[in-house]
Amino acid sequence: MYDLNNLLDEVIEKYDTPKGYKRPTITWSSENMKAAFGRYDYCDNSITISRCLNSDQISKEALLSVIYHEIWHQESSDDSDDFQKKVLAFPNYKMLGKEMTRFLKNQKDCSAVLKTTKEEIDYSQAIICVIPNGDNDDYLDNFQFYNRYFHVYLGENRHINKEFTDLINPPIIWLAKNKTKYYVVGWSVENQIFEYQQNIRQAILEGYDLDYQIKTRNKGYYLLPVNNCTCSLTKTKLPENFEEQGICFLNELKDVAKQRVINFIETYDAEILPIGLTDAAIEACAPLIETDTNVIIEKSLAAENDIFRSLCLANLGAKQDPCLATVYNRADALRWATFFEEALIEFEKAYKMEPTEIEIIGSCILMNVILDNIEKAKYYLNLLSDEDINNIESVAARNSIEILKNNLRNA
Repeated sequence: MYDLNNLLDEVIEKYDTPKGYKRPTITWSSENMKAAFGRYDYCDNSITISRCLNSDQISKEALLSVIYHEIWHQESSDDSDDFQKKVLAFPNYKMLGKEMTRFLKNQKDCSAVLKTTKEEIDYSQAIICVIPNGDNDDYLDNFQFYNRYFHVYLGENRHINKEFTDLINPPIIWLAKNKTKYYVVGWSVENQIFEYQQNIRQAILEGYDLDYQIKTRNKGYYLLPVNNCTCSLTKTKLPENFEEQGICFLNELKDVAKQRVINFIETYDAEILPIGLTDAAIEACAPLIETDTNVIIEKSLAAENDIFRSLCLANLGAKQDPCLATVYNRADALRWATFFEEALIEFEKAYKMEPTEIEIIGSCILMNVILDNIEKAKYYLNLLSDEDINNIESVAARNSIEILKNNLRNA
């Protein structure tokens, strides 16, 4: 029906759009996106438009407004007030949004697409697990990305029996509860379950303090927008002790409820929420035309509140000119993105470029302490005098040195 590339060219030619960026690619979604009209992916500089909008019942202007919205995400990852001012400059923007909302609300099926889940799920081993905060999309707050894993918070003082914790990488179907029902909000295929709550305490090292009871790999996970959580279960369909335990095997559900859950997962063809960072982010470069690495570093540092964009900018700088400044910037960006092993590799590259720089040595100690590489951390510590340590500006690095010294004294 519509040619998206022609529409993108029209937006770029007719309207004010971000400057200094490469032209994005644009495609229709492979899934039946209904929770959003489109999305922009900074990682590969691509715009995806909901295939459901490829209809003669949708005006050309409506699609132009979606493309206009998404291309402005080259500059901003969130819908800030400044972002909203820019997109509202599009003629009749709000009215066109209402047109598309009405259309999608009345559509049951867009067209046949492949189901979203790519991995096979062993339903005979599948676990049902409820997470806190189910009244709205607050359930996402329970999934904290850290060092390639989602660390899942299940609430205080929950005990999980060994019949669950002894399983190796069981699939989990995630539920969240509102006042009367449980809703399927996602699933993941590779999980580690702990009997009691676990902790990460690294805020003193400029990391995070996390409480969790399940670890989930950052691949093979599927968390759904709240509007797409349409598979519900009443407590009468669950085991009698489920409200107390918050966990059970899928096979413990009554047959009708069990099959409803399986059918929902097997036929789900809509969007998945893009939370956390995939391994592809380690190498992804920002879509800037800029070639001045000093400017790129400045932009990377300015984007520190958006760790993904900061890393993509740092990657671009290091790729264009792998000098001390860009390598160190990339190392720091990897650290903030919690890709610790890669961050250490980059800090050690910087150390080889400038082996007397105490801040770099401090960073090498910091990363080795985070990764519990005590012998390597000790090697770098021996390169520093007491005066050097006092002159290190990074509070996290100085704290890591104190932790290391305490560790060595107690060994």
